Amino acid sequence: MRRPLVLALSLVAVGAVLVASLIVADDRAPSPAPAPSRSSAPESTSGAAGARDCDVSVPDGGDIQAAADAAPVGSVVCLTGTYRIAAPIHAKDGQSFVGPASITGTTHTGFELKGRRSGLDEAIDVTLIDLDISGFELRAVECWRGTTILGGRLHHNGRNGLGCGLEYARGHVLIDGVELDHNGSEGHLGSGASGMKIAQLGPDGLTVRNSNIHDNIGNGIWCDVQCVGTFLIEDNLITANARKGVHYEKSGASDEFREGEVVEGQAIIRNNVVTGNGTEGRTHAADGGIVGVSSRNMLIEGNTTADNHRAGIVLETDGRLSGAKHGWPVEAIVRHDDADDGIMGCDEAGVSCSGAE
Repeated sequence: MRRPLVLALSLVAVGAVLVASLIVADDRAPSPAPAPSRSSAPESTSGAAGARDCDVSVPDGGDIQAAADAAPVGSVVCLTGTYRIAAPIHAKDGQSFVGPASITGTTHTGFELKGRRSGLDEAIDVTLIDLDISGFELRAVECWRGTTILGGRLHHNGRNGLGCGLEYARGHVLIDGVELDHNGSEGHLGSGASGMKIAQLGPDGLTVRNSNIHDNIGNGIWCDVQCVGTFLIEDNLITANARKGVHYEKSGASDEFREGEVVEGQAIIRNNVVTGNGTEGRTHAADGGIVGVSSRNMLIEGNTTADNHRAGIVLETDGRLSGAKHGWPVEAIVRHDDADDGIMGCDEAGVSCSGAE
């Protein structure tokens, strides 16, 4: 198993929410998205529950769902050992599930926080810390408003490690120091196979940082369907994913979030090491390291890319510019990237490339 480049699991002072700022001396610079309206992470944890004591502890092999049901909103559920579940875990608002622990099972999803597939109420502002979650038919975690995942590993799940159909809902999503690997399957290629897939990202945005995303079937990190807010991908190792390392698709603005209005978003993809993606070797597709397809308001800077299939950075507009969930003519600023495997798309009308090696 490949080890994370940075696995930020001393879990000290995750602190206040990251407010992405973009200072770009270019008249095509993405306009700042609104700052998240809530803290993106709980107080730092150390050991089982850190600054807060456990409200409930579940013994090795015990019933996580029963413990969550018995604990109040905002409580800390401490897990130690190995757990096998037969139905998705549903949390209460604000609950934290703290390992180290391993969770596997025979159902479609490990933690189901949006809840609709199983007819459950949604759970917002849920935090998962140091959990190894694997072996589920669809995904390890179905995230929802305000989900935070700190450390741990999401791997060997049938569709993706993390799946978030956010429907433009409020609440910042934070993924920090997580390993996502060997997720996806042939049957889900093109629809959701990935390390993580985000759809209809809302105005409070999403951050993925200090994480290791590797060896997934499909894409590594994927934001699709008119994502708005700030899609911030920084300081990650992204390698050996079958299609694209980072895929920003038909995003950067939405005319479906608010009727009759175009709401802008932005992607900031910076300081990542992105290598060896596109292992499927497709000749007709834009598979590569960092890929923007029919998306605008992208800043791509300070990344190191090598040995990706078509190029380290690929920017293009395809034919999906009208109809429901359409895309946009590609617009991006690319600067100060060390792209040994090249950049494709600098000749597009809305793309500015500078300082790339």
